[in-house]
Amino acid sequence: MLGSADPTHERKHLDRGQSHSRVLGSSRGTRSDGSNTLCCLFHIGVVGRVHLTGRIESIDALRGFNMLWIMGLDSLLISLNIFPGQMIHSDWNGLTFYDTIFPLFVFIAGLSIPLSARLSFRHVVKRSMVLFFLGLVLNGLFNLDFEHLRVMGVLQRISICYFFSAIVYLKADRKRQYLIIASLLVGYHFIMAPLGDFTQEGNFAGYVDRLILKRNLYSGNIDNEGVLSTVPSISTCLLGVVSVGFLKESKLRTLTIQGFLYLVFGFGWSVLFPVNKILWSPSYVLVNAGLNVLLLCAFFFLIDVKRLRVWAFPLRVIGLNSTAIYVAQALFGFWAWSLWIGWVILIKWLFLFYLYRSKIFVRI
Repeated sequence: MLGSADPTHERKHLDRGQSHSRVLGSSRGTRSDGSNTLCCLFHIGVVGRVHLTGRIESIDALRGFNMLWIMGLDSLLISLNIFPGQMIHSDWNGLTFYDTIFPLFVFIAGLSIPLSARLSFRHVVKRSMVLFFLGLVLNGLFNLDFEHLRVMGVLQRISICYFFSAIVYLKADRKRQYLIIASLLVGYHFIMAPLGDFTQEGNFAGYVDRLILKRNLYSGNIDNEGVLSTVPSISTCLLGVVSVGFLKESKLRTLTIQGFLYLVFGFGWSVLFPVNKILWSPSYVLVNAGLNVLLLCAFFFLIDVKRLRVWAFPLRVIGLNSTAIYVAQALFGFWAWSLWIGWVILIKWLFLFYLYRSKIFVRI
């Protein structure tokens, strides 16, 4: 999702405005603008106090942990009959483990925003457009069948969330960011609630998708990354923005408490608006925010505070090139069911390890 030009080397200090990598659209070299960059690694002075002066490695590891499921770990567990019911999406309302993967990606995109070494309006627009275009490519843009081209998708949603969240970060302080998050969630609830129908057939978000996107929808009568449901997903990204601020201020305990509060408010809100991934309901946003924040705190405490890094190295290798493997397997397929999936995952990881050792880091 730096203290040096090379992620394999640490504790080299950087000024905030200094470019610490060549952007790999496909160039070879170092870190890019901040997909998971801090202009500052950290030095532990006192227990519980982290002074930021370099790279937050836990964010790379967290991204790698999330990407590992997309690389096939879910299929491996299904083939071994280990929690198979958790490795698929909910039919409609409810929450499975697999329903938490996408919002974690959006959350991590938010974490990257305050850590970018070159955050400007021009850069935000460029990066958002490239992400959206790449999503269209994965949807079959070059098939030139525009009549049946699906406009929305995973990368498209991330690009929209990144764009608006970055603009909010550039223009608003933390209090206003929280206000915007609350306004998006409450506003979305009141847009959806008047009809009183949160079913797959009758919800208002599906109506908007059919009106704007016509028949090119992922799920028939509603798009999984639809137009209206993208509004609350921006809140997921913004919650990543505000969360990383507490890490930079060494307020890990405060952030942990917030994680539990998000869970409480999320499950409470589910009484009025059920937890629903496709609708990206406010309760879904807050429940996942709680899980994401607590996971972030755990990774940060273990990796960046306690310096227990060995176990996280395989995850960091994935996290440093998550874009590369996501696009590669989407374009070329790497899927294999049954026990062979374990070897497929290993092959993917070795490919990423080669990129890591070669100091090739694909960034947008």
